[in-house]
Amino acid sequence: MCVKHVSRKILDIYYPRLNATNQTHLQHAELSETAHQKTPTFLADTPPHAELIAMRLGKLRLDIKRHLAQEMRQIDELVEKLIA
Repeated sequence: MCVKHVSRKILDIYYPRLNATNQTHLQHAELSETAHQKTPTFLADTPPHAELIAMRLGKLRLDIKRHLAQEMRQIDELVEKLIA
């Protein structure tokens, strides 16, 4: 028997709704927006030179993560505050 659709509960944490009066929430939203804006610029400046097969897509994702390392680190710190 082949099971095509398997659901797994990988992560189950409390994550609060956005509170527009909470400074941590606002910082998180601002950093997320910055990351979203930087990604298309990065892709335009360093476009893939070949078809995005799985291996190249994985490398591209790593390149984007490296490019957004500062934002990702700050977002991780804020998330730790939010879920603590």
